[in-house]
Amino acid sequence: MWSAQMANETTNKTQRDKTHSAPFIKTDVDDVVMLGEPMTDNLVTSMQAMGAEVWTLWRRIRVMERLLEEKGISHASIENFIPTEADAVEWKKERDAFIVRTIGPLSREGHLKVGADWPKKT
Repeated sequence: MWSAQMANETTNKTQRDKTHSAPFIKTDVDDVVMLGEPMTDNLVTSMQAMGAEVWTLWRRIRVMERLLEEKGISHASIENFIPTEADAVEWKKERDAFIVRTIGPLSREGHLKVGADWPKKT
């Protein structure tokens, strides 16, 4: 069973490498303090999340631009696009989730030290 699981993970990784996608793995413990000061941990977490988001978006945009060029959709048509009201509502939700992922860690209080007994997952 283990070898089948490893083979599946290898296949998934190979597929991700081909498609330029990767899963986000959230930590089990948000309150841990690893760098001595909660705000420092929060800043590092926020910057890591922001960097991951930006890099992922940059790659996806490059892929989409290439595909659109191949399909004959011009840069000008993209620049002149006007979203519908439904698009605007959905994009606001996505923006709000992005803010929580990237800037949300700055609001953590952080009280668990690195050597603390972390809460077990239930």
